Amino acid sequence: MEEGKRPGWARGGAFHESLLSPVCIADALAAGIPAAALARYLGRPEPWVRAHAVLMAPAPRALFAAGRLRSVAAYARLLDLSPPARRDLLDAGGPITVARCVQARGGGPADCPERAS
Repeated sequence: MEEGKRPGWARGGAFHESLLSPVCIADALAAGIPAAALARYLGRPEPWVRAHAVLMAPAPRALFAAGRLRSVAAYARLLDLSPPARRDLLDAGGPITVARCVQARGGGPADCPERAS
């Protein structure tokens, strides 16, 4: 990949926490940065980095851009819902979180391991 086509952070310089934004990680993957290299750079597991590739698609990217979605885990939970439950959650407005997806499915806090401390 040509040096000028890489995202600014990949060309060197200081690491910043904003680079952990899900959309930034998806953009890095789309730019051709290998998931393994990105995982090493971010200090995260490679499967965690690869999961962000879903944000290259227009639908989840639009939800992130609108501020409704903030995690890949929440998007995965949204996709696990039945179509009517998914539509209800999308139509309800507000943030789409793992907890709201679990609630829409009829579960409680015990069904939400992502929120465990």
